[in-house]
Amino acid sequence: MYSPMSFVSNKSMTNKELISVILPAYNAERYLSEAIDSVLNQTYTNFELIIINDGSTDKTEEIILSYLDPRIRYVKNEQNLKLIKTLNKGIDLAKGKYIARMDADDISLPTRLEKEVEFLEKHTDIDVVSCFPYNLNMKGKILGRSSYFVVTRPIPCKFVSMFEPSICHPACMFRADSIRKFKYSDNDKNLHIEAYELWNRMFHNESKGSMIPEYLIYYRDNASSVCHIHIDEQLSNHLYLLQKSLLDYLGIIIDTDTALCIMSKRDTKSIEIIDKAFLSLDLCQKAFVAKEKEISKEDLNEIWNWIEQRKAAILLTTILASSGVFRMRVIVKLLVNIKLLTKSNILKYIKNRIIRLKNEKK
Repeated sequence: MYSPMSFVSNKSMTNKELISVILPAYNAERYLSEAIDSVLNQTYTNFELIIINDGSTDKTEEIILSYLDPRIRYVKNEQNLKLIKTLNKGIDLAKGKYIARMDADDISLPTRLEKEVEFLEKHTDIDVVSCFPYNLNMKGKILGRSSYFVVTRPIPCKFVSMFEPSICHPACMFRADSIRKFKYSDNDKNLHIEAYELWNRMFHNESKGSMIPEYLIYYRDNASSVCHIHIDEQLSNHLYLLQKSLLDYLGIIIDTDTALCIMSKRDTKSIEIIDKAFLSLDLCQKAFVAKEKEISKEDLNEIWNWIEQRKAAILLTTILASSGVFRMRVIVKLLVNIKLLTKSNILKYIKNRIIRLKNEKK
């Protein structure tokens, strides 16, 4: 189980650029102290922590006011503005050269800010950077390393952003001028997919994103989070943006069942739909590569790694969710595509899924 004090670092370093960390909090009393402590214990110390209490009715305010650290800026919304408006408010208030995200139920490892700001200082063409997350349950138990995020380079991030969030939103750091240019969209069609929509819009409008291939945050699977409470609206908006993106950027039309299969958001009951999903992924890759002016071998490898992992995820998820004759047909299809299981990234993905499933049952 995570213990906040176990991550306190005595490392001293020169901190040059100011970072603004935006932490929205709504009825966050259960985990808020852990989240705040993890920011205050960062090795990079030149930051302001903007905590925005979004109209909480629990002890959120009491917890925030118990801290005396001068780097904390406390802001209170008199009414609940919800996440998107609160994030945009934080962006307007931020004074830093860089703006970092932080959720009230997550935990940043102590070198997260240091490594992200160093990356942005070194890679001046990158507008936003993030890192890989560990998965954490509501009791503070580490479930394992997430395999959700696969790509790390700007062009693969752009490709994946048509389908889903390509970089980890709760762990990201922006250049302030870049996020002020785009901000979060408050359109009803983008509710509960704000990160997916933002990466999609940014990366197809000349901005670049990257992932540091290190695990620097604990992402909590919280039953009260948006992805659980508003799952139906989130799914509908995700589906709409995915289909719209492929049409707008690549001129490719995919039907709803195929899109849902690619997203692995609904039990697939047809081998034909799986075949269409595989074909659509291949067609999208070819169309994207043809459209990009410059694409390296490393970019191609990352894109193929994501596609292959998505195909493996479709097959494995379907096998676990099905039974009888249909399950046997999917197993046969997996055997036909057995080369997927020889890929190191797929084996890592399967290993991480098994570890998580085992830890969830304990």
